[in-house]
Amino acid sequence: MMARSAADLNSDATGRLSAVTPTPALDAELLLCAACGLTRTELAARHALELTAQQSSHLSDLIDRRTVGEPVAYLLGHKEFWSLDLAVNPSKLIPRPETEQLVEQVLTLIPPDTPCRSLISAPVAVR
Repeated sequence: MMARSAADLNSDATGRLSAVTPTPALDAELLLCAACGLTRTELAARHALELTAQQSSHLSDLIDRRTVGEPVAYLLGHKEFWSLDLAVNPSKLIPRPETEQLVEQVLTLIPPDTPCRSLISAPVAVR
């Protein structure tokens, strides 16, 4: 198999994902980073990087799983929420941006010096 650059693979992945997600470029970049073990900043600095056969295979697997609807957070195994990097998988709910907004609103109602604790020890859904 001929080595391909990260930029070429990212472009191909974006094209494949364009029919299944409203954010194909972001999804492709995040999955490419996961396959290469790089941050987005590191990937941007190394756009001519050529992937190994193992990295290319991993990326292909991630893209295949994304095209059938598996959430990016499950593919990556984590999701940021309120500056915390939380582990996620199909048995855990993926934190939603709307929940971050809810936290922000609640915090405006609590005086700054008031101690707060979360008493929730299991995944919950907020409606």
